[in-house]
Amino acid sequence: MGEGAEFTLKNWEIAHPGTIAYCIGMKRRGKFLAVLVFAATLLGGVVLAEGVASWLEGSFTTVEKVAQLPKTVQVAMTTGKSGINMADPDQEFNAGCIQYPGKASRRLIFAAISARICVVHFENGGRAYNCQVRIYSIADDEHAKLLWSGNIAKPAHNLKELRARLSEPRK
Repeated sequence: MGEGAEFTLKNWEIAHPGTIAYCIGMKRRGKFLAVLVFAATLLGGVVLAEGVASWLEGSFTTVEKVAQLPKTVQVAMTTGKSGINMADPDQEFNAGCIQYPGKASRRLIFAAISARICVVHFENGGRAYNCQVRIYSIADDEHAKLLWSGNIAKPAHNLKELRARLSEPRK
């Protein structure tokens, strides 16, 4: 693979469909990354950091309003000048690639918040509609740190269902 192109799958597992670049980082661009994305797609999943499901253990409060997300998470999810650009579950949003003024391009499905973790599950509109999950560490009062991000095939209805989907091995 050439000098400086070290990559290992140690302590990683194959899990649900999503974007592999979130998980492995952009250590090397070009053909190597394209091969990894293609391989992950063929395997039906992405490479996830070991222990993602463990972040979802414990007691969480479920919220269904964007305004109820911790301010640090809202800042972390800000897109350009438009702020968080996310609709509440009962609001319309731009699900397709045609953008309508005044409508958000993302819609919250639900979020789950504990003392240290915030899980945000949302729909992302655009050319390739998808359902995303982002897991943030909110232990720091000043900044939310993105721990993991990925896509799932269809929306989970609650945290229990999301936990199950992220924990199950892929076929």
